[in-house]
Amino acid sequence: TNGAAGSQAIAAAYHTILRGDCIWCLAGGFDSHMDEEEAYNFKQYGFKTDYPDGRKNSEVLGEGAGTFIVEDYDHAVSRKAKIYGEIIGHGEVFLNLDKEETENIRILKMGIYKSLESAQEDVDNVSLIHVDGLTYKNYHVIEEKAIQDIFHDIPQINLKNQFGNLLGAAAAVEIAEALIGKKASQSKSQVFMKISAGFGGEVSII
Repeated sequence: TNGAAGSQAIAAAYHTILRGDCIWCLAGGFDSHMDEEEAYNFKQYGFKTDYPDGRKNSEVLGEGAGTFIVEDYDHAVSRKAKIYGEIIGHGEVFLNLDKEETENIRILKMGIYKSLESAQEDVDNVSLIHVDGLTYKNYHVIEEKAIQDIFHDIPQINLKNQFGNLLGAAAAVEIAEALIGKKASQSKSQVFMKISAGFGGEVSII
């Protein structure tokens, strides 16, 4: 599930803890494209290894890893853990990127609402959306229109402009960067949404 994999791993940890199957999980994602053959294979998806001017975006392959301890809240508090953020909801849908745009927009909107319902949060309470921005089969257009239909004027950020597309590592690294930046910039509690997409049409929303 490449670009959605890290988000799906974190969400699986979240649901496992909610069910009471464990108190904490180690979850995240990684990807490496140092192998020339692998980089060549990703060209079929429109990926590049770099741009001459050093610019980054969702078409440029990146490498990295990100791992979280996802933990029961009360347990984290009892051991005086440093808490960077709290997962409050999750939604997941599957798009068919070969189908018409309007149907995929409808399905992605359903996934966003599913995540909000799971979190018991209203649209107006979301202060920032971390988009995926995947350009494969114009996913980014579907994502942009779905967000506009629901949130209208909400601030958005695409961290692939800093890192390139880390694929399996993308969600974990982008969530980590967002949480560290949030702690550094302000102490007020805010609701963020992270959307992560894979080539197969999987979209995970935390």
